Parts: sequence; C-alpha cells; structure tokens
Amino acid sequence: MSSEDLTAVKANSIIHQYSKGQILFFQQDLLNYYYFVLKGYVKLDRRDSEDRFFYVDYIKENSFFPYRNFAHNNYYGYSAVTKTDVDLLLLPKALFESVIGHNYDQLLLMYNQLAHILNYHELRIQMTLISSAYDRVIQTVSLLKYDMAKTEGKEAVIHCPITINEIAEYAGTTRETAGKVMRNLVEEGRLSYSHKIICYLDTDYFDRLIET
Repeated sequence: MSSEDLTAVKANSIIHQYSKGQILFFQQDLLNYYYFVLKGYVKLDRRDSEDRFFYVDYIKENSFFPYRNFAHNNYYGYSAVTKTDVDLLLLPKALFESVIGHNYDQLLLMYNQLAHILNYHELRIQMTLISSAYDRVIQTVSLLKYDMAKTEGKEAVIHCPITINEIAEYAGTTRETAGKVMRNLVEEGRLSYSHKIICYLDTDYFDRLIET
C-alpha cells in the first residue's frame, strides 16, 4: 500500500480480542467491517430460512474474510463465531474497498486468494458426488488438511479444535459414521485425534486423495 493508504487504514481500523465462543456477526447483519485473523480460528456457518444448516467453513490465522461480500454486498452471508480465543483486525468496509479498488498489487493478491478458495470449494463440490458416507468423511478430513493444517516436521496439525459433530456436518453424514471413520483412521496410524485436535501422521495418504 502507499504510505497514505496505510496511514488511513491504520488510523481507522481496530484490533480487538475475542474469547472462544463469541459471536462476531449473524447471517444478514449489516456488513460494517471486514476481518483479518491475527491469532486463533473462526467458524462460519450458513442456514436456510428454516434454520437448517447447509454450509460450514473455518478461517485460520493470517486470513482475511469474508471474501464473498467484497465490494458487492452490504450484508454478511453467514454467521461467524470464534472457535478459540482470537485477535482480529477490523477493517472498515468503505475505506478498505476504496483502498483495494485503486491498488493493483492488492487486487492481484485478492484474486490469487480467491483462486485458492475457488479450487478448495470445487474440491468440496466434488466430494458431494461421493455416494459412500464413509468415504465422504475421509475426503472431509483430507480437505481440512489441505485448507487448515500446518506442517510440523513430517506431520501436519490442525490446531483449531474440530469436533466429531462438525466433521459429520461437513461431510453430510451422522455423528456415528464420522466417529467410526475417525477411530479407524487412528487405528490404521493415519492420524491421531485428541482433545479435538487432528494430527496427520500419514500426510501422503491424505494428499493423494485431493490431488490438485
């Protein structure tokens, strides 16, 4: 950014700390701020008019959101809740859109991030075509690795706590099926799962399932 744009963003943005489980905004709330996650994890979910769940996603550290609303929508398209204690940078909507709108490098950066998100969601759509609920859970765990895990030596870890119920929601199946798959993956030595933290031991196995 130019020094003028950076000064304006710094002067008008807010860094705020939130505790685990706090609601940041509800679906269809007026969009006043964009967010950048400095520390921690955020969960997004979207429901229909009868409050039936049909979308979930997770936002990790050093990530901006919501991309889907940028420069074309004045209302949040989903609800957001903190999965852990988080530090967030709140960017005023009008100012941020103005700054990005005349900055080629920032627009290119956003395009590259959107391309990554599009690829990820194409993989998620492909997963819905898998008829076997068992296989969908394995694919779900693989997609979560692709999107969320940090490489630590020969392993990869998702430090965001993810419950069996959330894995089941993501995969479109029951808690019982998701729990069975996770137990089998642990017994096979593919991963470990303790205190809702997924650690991928056989990273090649999961990478092969979602070759991009």
